[in-house]
Amino acid sequence: MQPNSIAMIEVSNISKKFGNLIALQDVSFTVNNGELVGYVGLNGAGKTTTIEIIAGVSYPNSGEVIIDGHSIIKKKGSIKKR
Repeated sequence: MQPNSIAMIEVSNISKKFGNLIALQDVSFTVNNGELVGYVGLNGAGKTTTIEIIAGVSYPNSGEVIIDGHSIIKKKGSIKKR
């Protein structure tokens, strides 16, 4: 991260399982203020699951998502309003 840049989205080691299916395993990335980012991959790679977790529609089995300095896990209701 560059000095004076603000991380808007920080995804740290999120994992998500649906039964025995591992949909995501240890996914991490940061999107800084002012960045435009594309998220691409093959069908079934976990793109939709990742976006659902960031949006608060689903929650990871492990890991953390911070949006604008606030944890989506710890502040489930208030982060959706932001």
